Amino acid sequence: MTLSEETDQGGLEQISQVDRVAALTGIRAVAALLVVGTHAAYTTGKYTHGYWGLVGARMEIGVPIFFVLSGFLLFRPWVKSAATGGPPPSLSRYARHRVRRIMPAYVVTVLFAYVLYHFRTAGPN
Repeated sequence: MTLSEETDQGGLEQISQVDRVAALTGIRAVAALLVVGTHAAYTTGKYTHGYWGLVGARMEIGVPIFFVLSGFLLFRPWVKSAATGGPPPSLSRYARHRVRRIMPAYVVTVLFAYVLYHFRTAGPN
């Protein structure tokens, strides 16, 4: 199928030249935000106080959604290569790109948490 023969896939169109499913990537982003929200509610101790605390506690639904979609999206290249008879994806390339993408934010977050907890006074959550 050439580019001119592609039809509307109902939200499953590929974005740019990268092999990604835009609709599922967006849902995964929402699930990741739910995970952050539920962790924030739990960490602050606000997950049982009032209506918004209960909402924060129920954001945990993002965890299984995020894991299932991540697994599906990471497994797609393997299925595609098996179906087309092409070479399997490179694990070393994936690992290099993943580390290069995640480590800067991870280091900044760890340093911020260290500074925040190092200089704060002890007290209740």
